[in-house]
Amino acid sequence: MPTFSMTDQFDRLVTSEAIMGAPVLFLVAARDGADGAMRWEEALRGPARTRGVRVVSVADLKGAPRLLRGVIRGGFPKDTVRSILMDFSGQLGRALRGKRSSLVAVVYGADGRLRRAVELPTGGTDATLAELLLTSAR
Repeated sequence: MPTFSMTDQFDRLVTSEAIMGAPVLFLVAARDGADGAMRWEEALRGPARTRGVRVVSVADLKGAPRLLRGVIRGGFPKDTVRSILMDFSGQLGRALRGKRSSLVAVVYGADGRLRRAVELPTGGTDATLAELLLTSAR
């Protein structure tokens, strides 16, 4: 798993060290994948929790003007359960998403090794794909 240290929309620091030790499913969205990421996060969070898989949402915001960062941060969900990492540098988002589409799920096992990387549809969720993602986290 890539090493990172960044804040969420509530300005809480999240690090790779803090989430190690359990399987992790990253949902990484570029600007045009944000709505789809919210639907996938909702669909995955409950089943992932029962399987011991941590879901971490990442907003790839590279290129967002520095002056608008507070406005951008304020546009994210206010629900403190839905933590979304604000990746203004693109450090983590680009490492995980690469040149793939606007929404990607990347799964790491508890050992930190990559298990699966899948482009996700932004128009809705797919129960079979969700099951495949959660199963691959083991």
